[in-house]
Amino acid sequence: MRSRQNETRSILPAVRNVHALVNSGLMITLAQAGDVLDDPGFRADYVAHLHLSWQLSARFGSPLTATLERFIDACEADEERERLIRTATAGARMATRIVLLLPLGAVVILSALGFDVLGVLFGTPIGWLCIVVAASLVIAGAWWSHRQVAAAARSTVLPGFGYGLVATGVRAGASVEHILHATRSTPLCAREFTHVSALAQASVTWGIPLAGLLEGLAQSTRADEEMRVREAIAQLGEKTLLPLGICVLPAFLVLVAVPAVLSALSATGGFSALVSTG
Repeated sequence: MRSRQNETRSILPAVRNVHALVNSGLMITLAQAGDVLDDPGFRADYVAHLHLSWQLSARFGSPLTATLERFIDACEADEERERLIRTATAGARMATRIVLLLPLGAVVILSALGFDVLGVLFGTPIGWLCIVVAASLVIAGAWWSHRQVAAAARSTVLPGFGYGLVATGVRAGASVEHILHATRSTPLCAREFTHVSALAQASVTWGIPLAGLLEGLAQSTRADEEMRVREAIAQLGEKTLLPLGICVLPAFLVLVAVPAVLSALSATGGFSALVSTG
């Protein structure tokens, strides 16, 4: 799994253009399409998956149009998941920023109401200690919340794509052994490729066509990943509230309540030695 990179551009328009040319009957090699598909603005992992699928198509004679259509479908599902993740995590990040700023905002409001909170914080040893403790708690809460959001934003790249590649090769007449031999040196889809031999045995045992079994598994893998992402997003609100409650609430008390009480006592002459600067 990896976190998505929003600064890259979508590879889909370029692949759709190449697919349209191939579908019209034009013979295009990977080297010829490289000028269009190897744009550094595209995500490197998508480009690598496209190269692998194109090479397997050329090696085993599977239709390039079907290979490109499979890649387009997988990328569309990936980008839809990315949009879902960006929308959900944007709200969580904004809420986290607002909550983290609450202690500072409360200090400003109390100062405007006449409490000498700033004087206590910056003019007394207890105030200095309050600043250090509150800052440590806020930083810890921000780090913890960021980790929760980053975990929810992780998504598998092109889930089920490996199963689909093998299915395309099998439909073209290639054997599973030859396909796996051709992919043995690539780290892409390695986990899925390792399951294919067992699936081939199962298809023989159950009398199920291997290509159909692999295609069904590719769809279910993609659906499972989408469900996992949706569940992670649904739990994100609770997971981000936990660090904020544990860290920000104590920081609020240390940075606001303690100086406010000391300021009030100092104004009435109580505990003057406690807030004295010496």
